[in-house]
Amino acid sequence: MYSRLVQQFRKLQRLPNLKHQANVTSFMKKSYATLQANNFKHCPASLMSMHKSFYIPVKYNASQIAAPETKERNNFGHITLEQCLGRLEAFHQLNGFVTNEQLLPLIESLSSATTSHLTAEQGSFLLNICGCETLSLNPEERMDNFQQIWHYLQKQQLIRKDHYKIKLRALKYNRMPLTNYQEQLQEFKEVGGVSKELFSDLLAVAGANGNVKQSTELLNEMRNSELALTESDFNSLMWAYGRSGDIQGCQTVLQSMQAAGVYQSSETHSTSIAINMENNMEERAKILLKQFQGQFKSLDILKMLRSIIWSPQISLEFIKLLVKEFGEDYLRGFEVPLGLRYICIELLHHKKLEFLSAVIDTLPQPNFPENHDRDTFGSFLFHAMFRQKCSVTEIIDIALQLEDSEKNTRALYIAAELALRRNPPMVLPIFDMLIKRNHSLRPHYFWPLMMYNFRRYNEAGIIRTLNVMQNYGVECDQPTLKQYVLPKLSLTLENPEVALKKFEKAGLKTSLILTPIISHLLTQHKWLDVAPLVDKYTTKIDMNELIGPLCGVAVHVRATKKFHQFGKLLASLTAKKGESKQDFIGQMLIELLYSQPRFSSDLYSCYKLVHEIQKVGLGISPAAADTIKALLTENLTEDSKTERFPLVTQKLREISRKTLSLTSDGSQMSSFIKHPRNMTLNEMECHLVELEAKGMNTRGVLRRMLQLCVRDNRLERALEIKRKCDNLKVHSSPGMLASIMEMHVKLKDLNSAQEYLRKLQEEYPGFLIDEHKFIDYAALLVQNNQLESAKELLENRSKYNRIIGGDYVLKNVWNLLTSVAHQAALSKDLPPERNLSREFHVFLQKLGYCRIHNTTLGPLVRERLLRGDLPTAVKEFKQLAQQYKYTPLQFELLSLLVRLGNADSTLQTQYKCSNELAQQLLGEVTEIITEVHGIVNMNSGLLLAFAESGTDAQLRRLLINPEFRINEELLIRNCEYLGQEGAVQTLTRLARGARGLNRIIDEHNIYKMLLNNFVKSNDHSAALKLYECLETDDELKISQDFVRTLVNLLRTNNIEMPSSLALKAQVI
Repeated sequence: MYSRLVQQFRKLQRLPNLKHQANVTSFMKKSYATLQANNFKHCPASLMSMHKSFYIPVKYNASQIAAPETKERNNFGHITLEQCLGRLEAFHQLNGFVTNEQLLPLIESLSSATTSHLTAEQGSFLLNICGCETLSLNPEERMDNFQQIWHYLQKQQLIRKDHYKIKLRALKYNRMPLTNYQEQLQEFKEVGGVSKELFSDLLAVAGANGNVKQSTELLNEMRNSELALTESDFNSLMWAYGRSGDIQGCQTVLQSMQAAGVYQSSETHSTSIAINMENNMEERAKILLKQFQGQFKSLDILKMLRSIIWSPQISLEFIKLLVKEFGEDYLRGFEVPLGLRYICIELLHHKKLEFLSAVIDTLPQPNFPENHDRDTFGSFLFHAMFRQKCSVTEIIDIALQLEDSEKNTRALYIAAELALRRNPPMVLPIFDMLIKRNHSLRPHYFWPLMMYNFRRYNEAGIIRTLNVMQNYGVECDQPTLKQYVLPKLSLTLENPEVALKKFEKAGLKTSLILTPIISHLLTQHKWLDVAPLVDKYTTKIDMNELIGPLCGVAVHVRATKKFHQFGKLLASLTAKKGESKQDFIGQMLIELLYSQPRFSSDLYSCYKLVHEIQKVGLGISPAAADTIKALLTENLTEDSKTERFPLVTQKLREISRKTLSLTSDGSQMSSFIKHPRNMTLNEMECHLVELEAKGMNTRGVLRRMLQLCVRDNRLERALEIKRKCDNLKVHSSPGMLASIMEMHVKLKDLNSAQEYLRKLQEEYPGFLIDEHKFIDYAALLVQNNQLESAKELLENRSKYNRIIGGDYVLKNVWNLLTSVAHQAALSKDLPPERNLSREFHVFLQKLGYCRIHNTTLGPLVRERLLRGDLPTAVKEFKQLAQQYKYTPLQFELLSLLVRLGNADSTLQTQYKCSNELAQQLLGEVTEIITEVHGIVNMNSGLLLAFAESGTDAQLRRLLINPEFRINEELLIRNCEYLGQEGAVQTLTRLARGARGLNRIIDEHNIYKMLLNNFVKSNDHSAALKLYECLETDDELKISQDFVRTLVNLLRTNNIEMPSSLALKAQVI
């Protein structure tokens, strides 16, 4: 249950930074509060259509070169404005509203921010949040926060026309008065607005506040401006009369509507019902509800339900009638709809819990999709109740209501989870109810309570919690003991015997606690106390749990030379082992030599340890002796083998016992035969040959090999294995089908990829394809001119499955955005001001597939470059750097500008850029990089750019200049990255330029780094080309280490060596 706490925390970390949330006009993403304050008008949800193109691969992703940290580092724990805004947006996306805990730090950071500022779009988002979506605050508190954001935007001169409309919606939502509407009209004109645009909103504010006089004045203004009244305007007038208590005035407005020929829709009918409710006229409201039954839209019903808050007296029966008016489409799902959640939370904050209970009770059973958690329905209520500090009795009542109605059969568990997170002592009454209803409690439910008690009562708190667990009949398990009990009882365990007695009083049996205590003492290097403790008890010990800690003790024994005491300890432990024929000593020695190479190379210590094992009468199995001998042989040189090695092998033979085996079932070598899932691809190839030669079943191995080949991009071999699987009619598991689909995606075969995706969804509808495979498939769609299909695919997945996103799919998202950038470059009718990659990036960010990162921002700049618009690319780069403090595509942009500045005629024609313009743009780019990363880090990137695109003289001048300081660590990281990407020419030029200079750049180290990369990829041809290039340089003396590594690579691949290399190898 509590693993969900970690999942939710990670989900918050993975959520994207949606700074443009306020501009998203999709109906489904609008909160109820915003829609209600906007008269529930529908907003256009469609984005502009995107044009289609195909994908052109690039040599390497320069935007992934390591970027240094920004200068504005958070060294003293201060939360920056960007961090506050990111947390606020993450919480809002997850919950649909925010609380003061998220909002107040941001408001405080606004007053202290000096270098970071909000944009107008972010201001719109915050104004909307403060005015309508802080449900835990009263109207006065909401508007106070609103005014602080408003004053900040005024100070920064960021107020726009849409901000005034947001302000009026906030006033309407909170029923706050607007004393001087003429002043608002004047301010609206100053930002380019027209009075006519604002009259309807002003009338809505006056109506919501019940100000009939102001409403009449505004009607006169509208009449003078020759504005026709709409249905919404008449409804605003009805609200003015209704909230002033003049029901007759409302009837007059309805008659005026009829006389004017204005159609009375469900919006008007719902307004009439809500006014009757707020004026304690329930019977009249019931008549109207029955009269127009089935005609109301979801937003109309939400408006009527919200009026419950201001209704002096209303029956639960009427509330249920209102809820039943919702259509099936609105209520269909696995959670309470967002708008209805807002109503429930507001009812809770207005202390109308019985009405909230009636709403939840009337809702239908949730419709959970396949592979979805069944405990989500109504969980938002428990969060809200804990924030409101409701009593535990009230929380239990709501949980029981959800469980009894079978809407959430784990509601009590959810309540317990939140209680443990917020106030652990509150969980005990919930645990009582769980026991009363025959639910089971598990040990890890008590972990938060244990930590809470430990903070309050120290070690006594741990024992107290164990007593509580005993009272509930919950037996402590091994993870609880190892992670939460023993590590916290350092004082108690000073005397292990006394500690055991305390544990027995707390209900822990000695058979359960003795092995963990011994393991803990061994881990804490208190192993000398273990043997006396073991000898006093007859309890059997689980030696499997002690092998790891004993290996750690053996390392300490080697340093202190206490082999005699260690031998006695092993004898005491072995005497109490449960399995008499199992070779625990042999397992311990094997694990020791595997995990501690220094021990295996120290034959003296090995001999002393084996000698002490023999002295205390212990033995090992023959299989263990052979394995130990093999391990020692691998780690010893020929010289060391002649010294003590024969003595050690002789001791191993002497202590071998045929009655012992490495496993409990007696099989000698079964623990050393790898399962195919643990084999490498090369090991599986050998295993496949062996199985085929013996005529054995190869299906499982083929299935696993197919998946590994696709994962490692060995696509030709993957096709061969697939043909074998088809011939043998190997059953296609869902994982295998997903790998075949991924293989076709990597082969750019869209038709086959679509076929296997369809087959996977039909045969295994509950199987969830990995996100990175899904994103790669979407990239293939984009490359085949199906951008809208890719968007629809990604959006559908986000609707029904939780999106993980983050660094896990960073490269896949980059590939997708790069494909979009190439498509945009080929779209001739795409307006110059649009950036298709930016739009798609916002789309992915909104769905949670990615976050703001240097890598994912690179395609936004690349699109401008591909379209040949260099000044706009630099402008895009500057905007991203200022907004996010990232410098995407920095290396590629610098290299291009350096090449243009050196009068590359081809590029100058392509980008229509002169030498002077290129130098000017280079200065702008270096300036913004310096602002973000500092001059030293900027110089490091500029140096690589000149190595890539500049002349040898320019590169040499930079390196010779003593004032040209660089970040050495960053430069080395970037060189390593370029080496992995195969940028040989760039690095060799850098190495030649640094020749003879006492800088961090060592020429021979760069050559060795390049060669090591070729060795890792087994690219002997590239290694030979590098050698031939270096051989032509008369001033360079190739190092012996370089020659030795190259010779080994060529010998491994049976490649003939050049004569010059062979001569050098003989010299070596």
